[in-house]
Amino acid sequence: MEKIENKKDEVKNAKESFDQTIVIQSLDSIIKKNEKKSQNNEQLKDGVRVDKPQPNKSKEAIQKENVANKELKNNAANLQKQIQKTEENPILKKQMQQKAAPEKKEPVKEKYQPPHVTTNTQKEKYQPPHVNTQPKKEEKKKRTGLIVILFIMIIMVALLVLSTIFALVNNNSENIINGVYVEGVDISNCSKEDAKIKLQNELNSNEKNHITVSRNGVEQQVYLSDINGSFDVDSAVENAYQVGRNGNLFQNNYEILFTNIFKSKAKATFKYDKELLSKKIDELSIKIPDIALDSSYIISDNKVIIKNRTVGYKIKKDDFEKDLVNAFSSSNKAFEIKVEPSQGREINLEEIQKEIYVKPENAYYTKNPPEIHVEKVGRDFGITLVEAKKLLEENKDEYEIPLKELQPAVRVKDLDAEAFPNLLGSFTTYYGTADTGRNENIRIAARSITQAIVMPGETFSFNDLIGECSTRTGYKESTIYLNGELSKGIGGGICQVSTTLYNAVLRANLEIVQRRNHSLSVTYVPLGQDAMVSIGSSDFKFKNNRSYPIKVVASTATGSITCQIFGLKNDTEYEVKLDTKVISKTDTKTKTQTYKVLYLNGREVSRTLLSTDTYKNH
Repeated sequence: MEKIENKKDEVKNAKESFDQTIVIQSLDSIIKKNEKKSQNNEQLKDGVRVDKPQPNKSKEAIQKENVANKELKNNAANLQKQIQKTEENPILKKQMQQKAAPEKKEPVKEKYQPPHVTTNTQKEKYQPPHVNTQPKKEEKKKRTGLIVILFIMIIMVALLVLSTIFALVNNNSENIINGVYVEGVDISNCSKEDAKIKLQNELNSNEKNHITVSRNGVEQQVYLSDINGSFDVDSAVENAYQVGRNGNLFQNNYEILFTNIFKSKAKATFKYDKELLSKKIDELSIKIPDIALDSSYIISDNKVIIKNRTVGYKIKKDDFEKDLVNAFSSSNKAFEIKVEPSQGREINLEEIQKEIYVKPENAYYTKNPPEIHVEKVGRDFGITLVEAKKLLEENKDEYEIPLKELQPAVRVKDLDAEAFPNLLGSFTTYYGTADTGRNENIRIAARSITQAIVMPGETFSFNDLIGECSTRTGYKESTIYLNGELSKGIGGGICQVSTTLYNAVLRANLEIVQRRNHSLSVTYVPLGQDAMVSIGSSDFKFKNNRSYPIKVVASTATGSITCQIFGLKNDTEYEVKLDTKVISKTDTKTKTQTYKVLYLNGREVSRTLLSTDTYKNH
């Protein structure tokens, strides 16, 4: 019975617990709804929102709302009573605690694994406990990488600093950098001027830079002057100076270091005359025994010397040119001449005559601008072409054909007075007529020099025009000065012609090249103003220092000779006077000084010492 009563009590309690649970759940639902409503209404005070004004409500609505609030309060009070009963009931309290506590999962028990037992044939190696070192390795790698990067950055900064210093030092230097060579010549650390001098002495020197060419043991020399060859030293030095200066900082430093280690070998432009080179090859061909020669000719002493052809070899000109240029630019200053079989070119008389022929041209002048064109003497074979071909019928190594001059119809001396419009200087001397031989000698000498034309820059020689002074040329015996004494000789009197010309030349303000005084004084000019000549030993020469040709006119009259210089006046012309002074005199000798004095508009502008002369007293 007790058990049955106990079961009834448990059932009753369980029913009450179940009812209470339902009540609690209902109450929770109501509380949640009220909380939600409270949130929606924000904050209530006596059931009315305080943040918003309430709309106007009817009394019925207000009463209904008050009734609802009262019921809610009553429900809450009843719920509180139920909770107190639940606390007093141990069964309901446990249920509530279980409902509130989180669900716990029981751990899963692992099945028992028996220990592994090794056999005698297989023993398990000892495995040390695994330690995870991966984070340490990664940290070590990061630390090492940072050190490497830092080291590289330090190196780069150091290189940048050193490069900057290196560049500044080199850029501030005016010299060519170390390791620069031009055509094998070291010009390291040289200034531009020093480098030019060094290259000029080494590359453009005939003594240092000449080539030895050979053929079958026969050696010959080729010099730079033979072909007018030269290296362009200025451009080579400028290019050498730019090494290590053309790029940016790093490029320049790299080029400087590279040049210091591996050297910079530059070239200089080599220039030469191809025509002179061709002539040099022809000269070499003549001196090499087995060389086949073309027929050739030269003009010598009014004749053509023609050389016949030979059979053998000929120089390969293109190869010779390349080898020669390379030799001048290298340290090897010798090479063997390359040849090929050849038969020389035959003699062609028609071609030779055409090449040597010169047509004569007459002299002429123009007035505007004033200019004289000198005549040209022509040239041709002295025999007919048929006669020249007959000479070649005989098989010989060499033939000679005479030449003749073809004279122009008009020479400069034949031009009329308009070609030489101005008298530049004139002088006359006088002599006695008793000595007929002397008179004749003066006349012949004057005739020899008259109409002589002296071109600008050309030198006049008195003796060249006089020529041979002998009885064969018409000169007579007369009084002459010989070793400071009066004597008899052929040509006495021609010194008066040279003296007269000397004074005319001075007054034309021309340049004196050669002049000598007599050993004794003469009667026809003052001391210091004579000009003695002696064929073969003493000459009188002057130079035309004007820009226009001059003409010498010499004429004689009874007891006088006059020399005149004609040409074209300059914009400024000076009057010339001579001033001779005796500076010392003894019983046996007299010493003088003669000055050329220039006047312009009547005023002296210059005084020049012409000569200091010593005469033996009569």
